[in-house]
Amino acid sequence: MVLANAFAVVPERQIEAVRRMAFERLRGPGRLWQWPEPAALADLRAMECGDIPYWSANVDEGDLFATGGEVVRGGITRTGRDRMAARLARMGREDGASEEWLIRTFLGLPRDRAAAGNAHTVELPDPVLPKP
Repeated sequence: MVLANAFAVVPERQIEAVRRMAFERLRGPGRLWQWPEPAALADLRAMECGDIPYWSANVDEGDLFATGGEVVRGGITRTGRDRMAARLARMGREDGASEEWLIRTFLGLPRDRAAAGNAHTVELPDPVLPKP
């Protein structure tokens, strides 16, 4: 939010410096994960227009979708479906309630965008937590 405000308040002659600073914050060294360059550039375009960048992804593919219509192909290296399958593989007998919730959630997700009506969000069931 602070970066988006900076584009609105700095003089025109300083816009390029703000652009470089914002890009470094999105992609710079020392970050746990670097935002893909096309996504960082799309974020900058949105902030320069006064918008707040927002991205979504389908659970079974690696593409990122911006509210502005941009698509970053392969922006996600490990899909939500991959993460869920790995978590299920690590679970044991003591994880029954969590495993059941994951399976029900997994089965309830649409297999493709056409099945979801081109929506990027899906209503998930409430988690079933084990009793203490």
